[in-house]
Amino acid sequence: MSKFWKYHQISCADFFTNTDTFDILLFNNKNASGKTIQAFTNSDFDHVGMCVKFATDPDEIYVLEATHSAGVHFVKFSAMAPYLGEYYDKLCVRHLKFERSDEQINTLRKFVREVIGR
Repeated sequence: MSKFWKYHQISCADFFTNTDTFDILLFNNKNASGKTIQAFTNSDFDHVGMCVKFATDPDEIYVLEATHSAGVHFVKFSAMAPYLGEYYDKLCVRHLKFERSDEQINTLRKFVREVIGR
């Protein structure tokens, strides 16, 4: 999809096709804690995650996020998708346009091993 930023909404199929490792997801939660964070930070968003694609599961996008209950962890986007209208008013993708190198991926792997579960 060219010029995806011109669209108010993209399909899940376009999301899976156009999203890559290191892209950022911004969440606008409907719950009271999300709205409180948005108010105090003067932002439309209250949560952030980083997209990660694994060669071993090429049809899935994993979101690296930190929550108060699980710490830093991965969640499959396909597990989040059914709740997009229920828990989230809005979910925005910020695609980072750059050439992803093996060195950057290895640095990400090292980082994940250090922070997962914290």
